[in-house]
Amino acid sequence: MNYPGDASALVGKVLDGLDDGLHTWRRSAAPRKNPPFPLGSFLKLVERAVELLGSVQEERVTMWWLMAVPCFVAWQAQTEAKQILVTGGVMKSRLLSKVHCGQGHHLAVVPVVEGLLERGHNVTMALPNTTEALQWFPNGIGTANLIYIGDETASLSSFKVPDMKNLRWHECILAWGKIIWNYKSLIDGPFFSVVDDFIALTKRHHFDVAFTTNSFGCNAALKRSSIPWVSFLSIPPYPEIVLSDSEQICKYPNMANPRSMSELRGSLLKRVQNRVECMMLQTYIRFGLSVMNSVLQDRGFPPLADQTEFYFGAKTNIMLGGPPITLPIQLPTGLHVVGTVERKTPRELPAELEHWLDHAAAPVVYVSMGTKYEFSNSSGSNLITELRRLMSSGFRILWSLRSSQQGALQHLLPRTGEQLHIASFTPQPEVLAHPAVKAFLSHCGWGGVTDTLAAGVPVLAYPSFSEQRGNAQRLVEIGAAVLVRPDFANLVEAAEAVIQNAAFADATKDLRSLGGLSRTLDLVEDAADLRFPDPLPVQSKMNTLDAHFVRDHGVEKALSMSILLLVICVLLCCGRLTISCCHYCCCCCCDRTRSSSADTSGSKKKEQ
Repeated sequence: MNYPGDASALVGKVLDGLDDGLHTWRRSAAPRKNPPFPLGSFLKLVERAVELLGSVQEERVTMWWLMAVPCFVAWQAQTEAKQILVTGGVMKSRLLSKVHCGQGHHLAVVPVVEGLLERGHNVTMALPNTTEALQWFPNGIGTANLIYIGDETASLSSFKVPDMKNLRWHECILAWGKIIWNYKSLIDGPFFSVVDDFIALTKRHHFDVAFTTNSFGCNAALKRSSIPWVSFLSIPPYPEIVLSDSEQICKYPNMANPRSMSELRGSLLKRVQNRVECMMLQTYIRFGLSVMNSVLQDRGFPPLADQTEFYFGAKTNIMLGGPPITLPIQLPTGLHVVGTVERKTPRELPAELEHWLDHAAAPVVYVSMGTKYEFSNSSGSNLITELRRLMSSGFRILWSLRSSQQGALQHLLPRTGEQLHIASFTPQPEVLAHPAVKAFLSHCGWGGVTDTLAAGVPVLAYPSFSEQRGNAQRLVEIGAAVLVRPDFANLVEAAEAVIQNAAFADATKDLRSLGGLSRTLDLVEDAADLRFPDPLPVQSKMNTLDAHFVRDHGVEKALSMSILLLVICVLLCCGRLTISCCHYCCCCCCDRTRSSSADTSGSKKKEQ
């Protein structure tokens, strides 16, 4: 057959160009690093080709070209798409310590899921099959396939995080005792009840790669499978997590009670106190690891050598954070720090909430304490008292408070209206991005830190436990936050102090230089193609350690060991004294009982 020269040549160029472009785009050493293939330009070429082919007399030729081009495009797109399995955290742990979960930690992977879908991949997201989790994504996540695995035992909805800062010392001891006593059951059910369903899921479907948010049982199962996987922790690289050397860990501010670097550099006493607390925390971590190994062995999995083996079992591991929020630290091989992972397309605010914010005539203080923080009557009363003071000082309050907590504090809550708006759930990034919001009262979980950094809103820091205290301390050190006292007594003064704070710009710029969401998506795609690249050069500055972390801490170590030995001796003496007192009391009681029995027997004999 004869074809019009210009039409034939144009279509040939279109097909050749498309083939070469997609081939280079897909097979390059660094896929997705360059701009995506210009599909819009290609479609314009196809449109021009169709116009020219329309002039061809032979209808069969025209129809052949019209069918061949879209089929070719569809085939190329299909060969590029990957089958990706994502776990939404199933559960999230904090350094094998106090455990909590919630929708917030599953929301952390939503930007990744949406980004993978936008790149044309097929995503399956595994979630715990609990009453709580079934309500998290009623409208789904784009075209992702949501699969619920396990059963109700994967929930910790009945476990409440106690308000340690406002408990008396004996109440803190009881709270810790309850956690330790129930530790194995807290780990076994929530973290491993999904394993059987998860293994069945991986066998039932062919996945090119898995992206897991630190799910204990799921990670252990993936180690045994042939699926390449990427491990994700939505927190910064803290020493207690990324280091295995206790001596090196204790040179850093400890996670339980972090101090500023200026305090540690300038005071021997502070360094010794920090080391003593660090050693106690390390003991607790070792206890947690022993319980974890017991559960792993009961489930037929090999034990872990240390906590880093659990967190970084994949060839590619991703964490958030970075300078200046994160202190310099020697990162393990295969760990990529990406800064923040933010949604590309903001969600819409609920109409009622948007109207309230749009008509705010005064600066708004946004209050959110996370998905698991529990206010006691005392702490709730203190906060509400200070919120009333804030409103009297000219602020408006937007409070994200769970329905259960609204019920518990109903007798204390003021009436809502122009000055106060309470919602059971708020889209945090979008709320912080609203121009009316001028300050953020936060528990300083990493999700809140990244959201507030992106929005440039200063923080009123009220950390509860775990890495939240470290996050708060670092925000204070860079001038982006003010610590709020445990009883909220300085809340009004802190809010007035941070309103005009502009310390976020540099911090946000540094974090975004680490790649963020785009870098995370690249690493997932690389793993699907069995490529495990080195970290970006910009990450190398995190390995440049401060002199404080390099020098020998022999004096601090000797003093801290002496203090610990003294404390142990005092505790042993107290324990022995307590046992002696109990023994003496028991003996006295027994003697009195015998004496009473003897007197009774004697009186009976006399009566006889």
